[in-house]
Amino acid sequence: MSSWRDELAVASRERTLSRARSSTGKGVRYKLGKGGFDPSRKMTVTCDCSGFVAWAIGIPRELPPGSGNWLQTTTYWEGGGSAGAGLFDLIPENFAEPGDIIVYPDRGNKQGHMGVVSAVESGYVTKVIHCSTGNDRTFNDAIQETAPAVFRRIAKTRIMRVDYPALRDLFNLPEPEDGKDESVDIPFVDNTLDHPLLASDDTLQQVVRGMLILEATGQPVIGCRALHDGLNRLAKNNPRYRVELGPRNRWYGYYGNKTKQAIKNFQSDRKLPVTGETDATTLLHLDEALMSLEGPPSEPQTVKSAKVSVSSEGSNWFAQLDLGSRFFVGRRVRYLGRFGLTNIYTRNGPVYRPQDYESEFNHWAWMLYPTTLAESKGYFNCINTYDRARFTFGFYQMAAHTPNSNFVVLLRHLLELEGARYYFPELLVESGQIVRVVGEEHVPLETPETTQGLMDYLDPSESEVEVVEVIQSAKFIHWATNDKEHQRVQVEVAAQKLKDGMRSYARRYDLDGMLDSICLMVADIRHQGRAKSSEIIEALHTGGDEQRVLAQLLEIGAHSYPERIQTLKTQIRKLTRDGVLGRRRYNAQRNEFIL
Repeated sequence: MSSWRDELAVASRERTLSRARSSTGKGVRYKLGKGGFDPSRKMTVTCDCSGFVAWAIGIPRELPPGSGNWLQTTTYWEGGGSAGAGLFDLIPENFAEPGDIIVYPDRGNKQGHMGVVSAVESGYVTKVIHCSTGNDRTFNDAIQETAPAVFRRIAKTRIMRVDYPALRDLFNLPEPEDGKDESVDIPFVDNTLDHPLLASDDTLQQVVRGMLILEATGQPVIGCRALHDGLNRLAKNNPRYRVELGPRNRWYGYYGNKTKQAIKNFQSDRKLPVTGETDATTLLHLDEALMSLEGPPSEPQTVKSAKVSVSSEGSNWFAQLDLGSRFFVGRRVRYLGRFGLTNIYTRNGPVYRPQDYESEFNHWAWMLYPTTLAESKGYFNCINTYDRARFTFGFYQMAAHTPNSNFVVLLRHLLELEGARYYFPELLVESGQIVRVVGEEHVPLETPETTQGLMDYLDPSESEVEVVEVIQSAKFIHWATNDKEHQRVQVEVAAQKLKDGMRSYARRYDLDGMLDSICLMVADIRHQGRAKSSEIIEALHTGGDEQRVLAQLLEIGAHSYPERIQTLKTQIRKLTRDGVLGRRRYNAQRNEFIL
């Protein structure tokens, strides 16, 4: 080509991809503000991300040269800016094709970034060719084809399609004649895990779709257990892949230096970039090696499972299931040194209405109501991953840290629903116990003594909000929001918990014959755990003055939890005024509230 105009005259999406690929493996070094001035010449020895993309498209980064119209990341993100509106069109990711542009803009003092989409699978971008400082440091070559993990971390990332006819119209260039655009074949990349050991792991599904990269942290990493299992199976034929897990498998699931070295050995043997990180390419090679070693699974997986993509915007996390609408998952918060998610302040979703469940659960439906408003404002999709329970969910806020109770019981019931096969196909209930299917193994996540395995599965750590934590939260939120049977199960489990609790409370606190409003307050105090039994007993002993009993119970925790106590006072007063509370008394023999 004699000039950039000649290059633009034949530019196309296929040609952009071809030119982007041709620049890899050239040892280009990253330098801000360099490259992309003349696309009719070879790729320069130094370049930045926008210079690389302009060169790949076939246009100069100053368009036209001498105009002062610089094509920067924000220019592409905005659709063309001063260079010309409508030169780059925003498209949904599920319409993306290789040769499109992926970009996020400058943010304050932070540079934006962009690249050329190089592979798409099932409506998701899975590979990007881009020029970055990170590539330069890792590979001594700034232009690499990688998973799009760096773009997934930025909520403002967009897919933009170059409008080549609009670019040519801008400079009065004709459309290319048939056969003159030198198009190339678009590669098909099958980013699907076939071996059940890897395919059953939600985190590894994120990795293989290019949304996550596992790296050595010296800490437990969700997905690493399946990784250990796979590497150690391959180690039967190649001991260099073995990861020693220590006595009693002490380091099982930890991504430390031993795991990193085993991955490096595997990458070296497979002629992959030797990083010690598990990205989509490395994982696909592991999957291929396991399939070659052990053959295909006897029963192919036929159940469609949810594919979750997540993104963050500041402290807020969002998710999308399959090709559905993007929705809010939660806000990152800190509480007593722990980090987690909450959506309590963003009121969106189905709300518990006791009248909807009164015919099935009788007065118990109303007995739940004040506590649910205090716990979750009544929202079925309420999430909390910041306290010591690590994972608390639902309108009654069932916590995951108590064996054989609360969230454990709720999840057992939910896993019996048809929707469980879509949201959590790897979880089963066997002999009354929640297990996770990993390959041919069924790994218990809870025992009568501990729920540590379940907490680790839902929320890997308290030290930070992790992608896996967001994914698991998103699935529960989406399920509770869209499935009325899920909502009914939440009510059923909560009502049964209250019924069982009342049997115990009646014996311990002598509640037989007590007003329902007093019993409600005792149950609420025990549900939250805000007082010892001695305080409850002291409040109950008033010589038969029930109004005083109720007032004293409402004072327990008032200093530490003023908002909760005010909610309880308001609702009990309202329900009493409406004749719902204050008329029935607890009958211990029947475990019911009777008039």
